[in-house]
Amino acid sequence: MNGRRFANLVLSGAALVALLGAFLISTGANPDWGWMSRRLPFITALLVLASLLIAAMRLPVGARIALAMSLVSAGVGIYAMEGFLRWRNLTWVRTAARNLGNPYDPRLRMEVLLDLRHAGVNAWPLVFPLSLLKHPESDALFPLGGISSVTTVHCNETGPYVIYRSDEHGFQNPPGVWKAGTLEVAIVGDSNAQGNCVEPSQTAASRIRSVFPATLNLAMEGNGPLIELAAIREFLPELRPSRVLWVFCEGNDLTSNLPLERNNPILMQYLRPDFRQNLVARQDEVDALLEKRVSDNIKHGEAAVASQRSQVRHEFLEGWLRLRFLRFSIGQRSTARKPAGSMDLDLFRRILQEAKDTVTSWQGRLFFVYLPNQEVFLDPAFARENQDDHRRILSLLSDLDIPVIDLLTAFQTVKDPNALYANPGPHLNPTGYALMGNTIVDALKADAPGK
Repeated sequence: MNGRRFANLVLSGAALVALLGAFLISTGANPDWGWMSRRLPFITALLVLASLLIAAMRLPVGARIALAMSLVSAGVGIYAMEGFLRWRNLTWVRTAARNLGNPYDPRLRMEVLLDLRHAGVNAWPLVFPLSLLKHPESDALFPLGGISSVTTVHCNETGPYVIYRSDEHGFQNPPGVWKAGTLEVAIVGDSNAQGNCVEPSQTAASRIRSVFPATLNLAMEGNGPLIELAAIREFLPELRPSRVLWVFCEGNDLTSNLPLERNNPILMQYLRPDFRQNLVARQDEVDALLEKRVSDNIKHGEAAVASQRSQVRHEFLEGWLRLRFLRFSIGQRSTARKPAGSMDLDLFRRILQEAKDTVTSWQGRLFFVYLPNQEVFLDPAFARENQDDHRRILSLLSDLDIPVIDLLTAFQTVKDPNALYANPGPHLNPTGYALMGNTIVDALKADAPGK
């Protein structure tokens, strides 16, 4: 192959790869504009790069050859580094599993579900409220829990899949909690409050329950402030817990979840003190709606597995072209920078005031648990930008006279806070959940009457 043909092949190939990358990124984008807008700079950059590479094919032969050689050298080095970082990421879950003494399960969740069903187990996936926000099933009913009293297949971040039997209203609680009479503690929140993705005995709720046995956990993956208010209003007035823990995740509660929730007309009605859906008495309706939502996927399970594997391959190729892990390693992390005014603190204040008023109506006490996003320990720039948000939220809570359990302070006492997380991502590992649970327990003990 002569030099001109080599140069043209490299330049045209690189342009084709750039166009393919732009296509994959655009077709893989979530329809939510906020997520798509984060990808637009990459799409634009790739299209501009493709145009420049095509234009470079008109350069003199010598310049083309030099450019082609530089592209090959740089491309091989950059993508080799991306490959190494991806290999290391794939080993993180396996390493975490090995360190915890857990076997590693490489199956997709649907494969686990189908295997259980083939063995005669009435297994269902966890269906959480966030999925209903994105694709509503009903204008007359908005479930806050999962399918009740069934074997539930959840997630895998530390080796094995978390599989548990859901309680009477589809939450992750041990038997008998709903019949315990007056509760000592109730918990609302999202995935870390629920305990993703560790065994039920290793969650923060389990640590709290070891000291306060009558503890009910109403947290669900993806929940935001309006859903958490709804959970308090629907499930707690008759149980009258003396303490309610509102677990706040700074990574998404106000920037991702609340913007979705406020578009749901049922959830917005919870800002009225007298509104309830009476979900406790409508569990059969909730189960029917949620089972209908996932039954087609289960019925066509093998096709669903093939589709998921195809999506995994798509995301892998897209991520490779975007150099996702290389960018993360140099500080271009996964959490988007928040534009000024992106947090609706006025609505958040109204929600918290309603939650506090509801809890105090039975002489209970609302506690706000501030859970930091792992990004503050990975990216110094993000941590600096986040300080103002942290201060503003704490100031709001002071105005509302809601006591705060600040886990950011507790996590900063650890030599390496990143060691509290399952892997680079949003969820804690058993060590992190233990610290979270113990910190909350200490705060509740210190607040006990007579202290």
